[in-house]
Amino acid sequence: MDAFTNRMHGRGGGARFLIPVALVAAVTTVMVLLVDRGGAELELDEDLCRMEAVQSAGATLLVDFQKPVRPASYATLLRDVSLDLPAGTELRAFALTSDTRSPRQFLGRLCKPYDNADLSIDMAKDAEGAQRDCDDLPAQMSPELRDVATRFCDRRAALQRRIDGAGRATRPRAPVAAAELMEGLDATLFEIAGQPGPQTLYVFSDMLQHADWYSHLDLDWNAWRYEDFLPLRQARGPVPGAEDLAGLRIPILYAPRSELTDARRPRQAHQAFWRAYFAGADVEFREQRALPGYAAAPVMRTLRDAESAVRERETLERQRREAELELARIAREAEAIEAERRAGARLAERRDAMQEELRRQEDVLQRELERLRAEVVELDAEPAETSPPGTDVPAGAPVEAEPREAVARVACNVRLHPDFRARLDSERYPGNRRVNYGDATITVSYLVDPDGATVDEDIVVVSDRSVANKPEYFAVLSEDTVGVVKDWTFTVETPDGGQACHATERRMATFTYRQKCVGRPMPSCRTVQSGVSFLEAAG
Repeated sequence: MDAFTNRMHGRGGGARFLIPVALVAAVTTVMVLLVDRGGAELELDEDLCRMEAVQSAGATLLVDFQKPVRPASYATLLRDVSLDLPAGTELRAFALTSDTRSPRQFLGRLCKPYDNADLSIDMAKDAEGAQRDCDDLPAQMSPELRDVATRFCDRRAALQRRIDGAGRATRPRAPVAAAELMEGLDATLFEIAGQPGPQTLYVFSDMLQHADWYSHLDLDWNAWRYEDFLPLRQARGPVPGAEDLAGLRIPILYAPRSELTDARRPRQAHQAFWRAYFAGADVEFREQRALPGYAAAPVMRTLRDAESAVRERETLERQRREAELELARIAREAEAIEAERRAGARLAERRDAMQEELRRQEDVLQRELERLRAEVVELDAEPAETSPPGTDVPAGAPVEAEPREAVARVACNVRLHPDFRARLDSERYPGNRRVNYGDATITVSYLVDPDGATVDEDIVVVSDRSVANKPEYFAVLSEDTVGVVKDWTFTVETPDGGQACHATERRMATFTYRQKCVGRPMPSCRTVQSGVSFLEAAG
């Protein structure tokens, strides 16, 4: 304690600020009591990561106490792992258990709020020094950083004591009956796969699985082939794939066992097994001191030939049933797709037939219009009737003025106002845009007065030239079409030569409505007005 007191001094004039030894001892005792009271107070402390740094990474530590472990082998475990963490990383620590329902025991969490370089002082005496840690905080650091670092060191020490306590409580004295390492690993891998940001998984273990379905201890080291193990693993349910482990870093604090994995060839086979197990991740083995071997109760049963054949037949039968169900599902989906294709083909054929009929009607009307125009020109060109020469006019009868030359009258050329013409090129939703009215073709007859406006009371729907594939919506679409025509305004153009023209004439227009579907795989369909065809004068 005197050494700690003597370090509390200023650099300026050599003044020394002494703290009474009794006060320091009392404060230290209170801190230890708060940290060791089951850890509840630790969780109430401020989140150092969120207060001092932006949490951008996560780390998980799994400590394997299912087999005999010397306390000295994990005495500096948390210190070594914390020095490997960047600033803003949250570390969660678990002890592996042999309980298949709960393969992990939560020990605590730790947030590192600063980077290792923050504790380095840029001075000549520190240029060749070792990496600084909690027991070597530089005196030149700012008070704020010292406060953060001190609280981090206190929490790390408390979590290390939890790890020590878990090691003492779970160290078996009898032969190991079960050490289900993979159950805890898989639960952790599935949990990490859904976490954002860079993730790291630290594992302190001898990496020896010992369960009734697979055991490294019940097999010779030359039988630790991953390709032989994979069917057993897949039979137990979903397993993390390489895509789930992509970007995951897995440093394994590997403690070999005497007479098991301490020799070169068994250790190489063992590590090759685990590299294949963690395929897709960045795996690193950090060798620890070898630990003594231990006795393990045999747990794997050797199946008799007959029982193996029965198991194989059961597996094949289950796979056959699953394949039949999958084939039936595919057949149902294929039938549904074919039915939709046939329905679409029928709609396309009906639409093409309607368009062809419209084109035919348009041609007929165009020819009829040309014929009527020709007749009008002929009638206007006929000379007015006069009295035959030599006819006497009765006395006292009024003398009529000489007839003026007849003026030819032709049909006026009317054009829809550009504002309305521009709207015809854009799709629009009729009526309630949330309703699918289906496909339809509505033909409207209307009159244009001399001022170029449509006559409201003369706008009618030509029923024999209109059709809707959903008859219940025919009236809605007809009303929508009539409303559009009522707003139209035309420009009346007098023919060249000063001829008089008839501005008032009946015309026709055909509106086409179609379904527009968006979204996959369940499209939502609405009806839009997709085009308007002008049929000139209706006669």
